[in-house]
Amino acid sequence: MEAEPAPEFPGVSIEARRAINLATIAYAEVLCLRLADTPLVALAREATARREVADAYGERPACERLIADVARARATLSSKASVAQDVKGRAERLKAIARYRNGADTTPVPESVAIVESDVLAGEPLGGKRAARMPNVLAEDTWDLFRVLLR
Repeated sequence: MEAEPAPEFPGVSIEARRAINLATIAYAEVLCLRLADTPLVALAREATARREVADAYGERPACERLIADVARARATLSSKASVAQDVKGRAERLKAIARYRNGADTTPVPESVAIVESDVLAGEPLGGKRAARMPNVLAEDTWDLFRVLLR
């Protein structure tokens, strides 16, 4: 028995990788929705697109506003109430609507997972205005998602 080679680990199944990726996308959406009233989502999208480190954030009043926004965002995100519930609900919604290019693909087609007006977070409808401001976290690579999604 010791002379026989150990069987190779088959890896994580396509369905499991899809489920992990959808949960990751759902969490990214929850972050965007929770930070919708701050400029931080837009700043994160810009930072991901730019790839170089920015070292200028404006004059003192702009920097002070940004510091206040970050403090409010930290307070919002530190309250972990219903995060698991929100991520689970969004992942289930994504599973129902996500489309893939082929049977072996584990990342959904970005257009198939866009946030729409009827989306909800913790039972509250977003409404057209707020939903229109939400990015398609996969299409826009908000939070640098493509770096962490499983292939």
